[in-house]
Amino acid sequence: MTDCNPVSLPMDPNFPFGCPTNVHPHIKDIQTKYQKLVGELLYLMMYTHPDIVLTIMHLAQHNVSVEPQHYTTTKHVLCYLTGTIHMHVHYGGADINQELHGFSNSDWVSCSEDQISITRYVWFLNGGPILHSAKKQTTHALSSTKAEYMALMAAIQDRLWLQSLFGCLSFPLSLSLHLFSNNAGAIALSKEAANYI
Repeated sequence: MTDCNPVSLPMDPNFPFGCPTNVHPHIKDIQTKYQKLVGELLYLMMYTHPDIVLTIMHLAQHNVSVEPQHYTTTKHVLCYLTGTIHMHVHYGGADINQELHGFSNSDWVSCSEDQISITRYVWFLNGGPILHSAKKQTTHALSSTKAEYMALMAAIQDRLWLQSLFGCLSFPLSLSLHLFSNNAGAIALSKEAANYI
């Protein structure tokens, strides 16, 4: 795969599990190859590539019932990694925000199989990500506002954990909370809840 054509996204938004014309129908020992490759991608996701979290989360759900299009998608991820091999996370610099700040988002009922929303958030410190998450929500959200609100609450819980962790490391963080969301309803709910604290 070192000489493959690089791609700019880890998963093609038009064909999440591979374009039908690019899928080889017969792959020998597909399940073993697929599980090995997904395991290796999980390692990369955890330690060096937080940008492939959502793609690998989708792929790992098919470890038991592998189809050729899933294997094709893992190859697509390898093409993405080849194209971004020289990119890296950078901390520090004169023009960066040194305060702890985060971004939260949710895809309302984005998982077509079970209609569950996905919570995603990332916390940055000194210009680089220090904590990120992408996982299915534990309950069904009845609206996009509620899905986004649940994502905000999950991000705040991890923010409180970070506050405790950095306190133990004798590196106290500011008590101000800088968390950004793109859903006006979820922001309004959060402000209303803050008034009761």
